[in-house]
Amino acid sequence: MAYQYIEDNGGGLYLFVFDGGGALVAGIGNLEYAGAGEGAEVQDALRADAVAAVRTWEGQLEDPRPVYDAFCADWTAKIVADERGVYPDRMGRAAMIYFGIAER
Repeated sequence: MAYQYIEDNGGGLYLFVFDGGGALVAGIGNLEYAGAGEGAEVQDALRADAVAAVRTWEGQLEDPRPVYDAFCADWTAKIVADERGVYPDRMGRAAMIYFGIAER
């Protein structure tokens, strides 16, 4: 399973989950309102099975494809974490708080 956390230029934080074939299967929005440090706490569960991990999360996007496509076309939106790692040098404040790198 692959996943990408994307932070937009307005402080919004989103998670997109892909199946083994690369198809987008889930999207979560409004993660900038999650608890401080929550991103760091869920990394192991996401790496094990991202689809199962996000199944019960709040903020499910009904149709994540147009949102993801819009981010792919927006050079200001940044992938701030994925299944390979967390990238603090790409983060704005919302992602830094979510991943426990900065405090609220």
